[in-house]
Amino acid sequence: MNLSLFHKNALVCGGSKGIGRAIAYELAELGANVHLLSRSKEEMEAVAADLSLAGDQHHGSVVVDMSDPQSVDMMVGGLVASHRYHIWINNTGGPPAGLLSQASTDELSAAFTMHVL
Repeated sequence: MNLSLFHKNALVCGGSKGIGRAIAYELAELGANVHLLSRSKEEMEAVAADLSLAGDQHHGSVVVDMSDPQSVDMMVGGLVASHRYHIWINNTGGPPAGLLSQASTDELSAAFTMHVL
């Protein structure tokens, strides 16, 4: 099975740590160009600098708070308009850890808000 992602572009939300970081590393290992989105500038830039370049990829990062619709529209809108993304990992966190049935409506709404660009 060919799992190569050479010449594919991936956008990874929450790419500075945890699952997002692990996904970014794997996508880069498979050859994808990876663009990271995160609120954590220093952590995100460290991850971006450490991503595989074995396939002559080009990686990038954008600081954005996905819970702020204006920030998303301004920062991510231009990125999406200028790149064709084949993979979008929507790993933006929330609701808080615990039983889903105990999360408030506001917590669920904030966690699952979609931004159409």
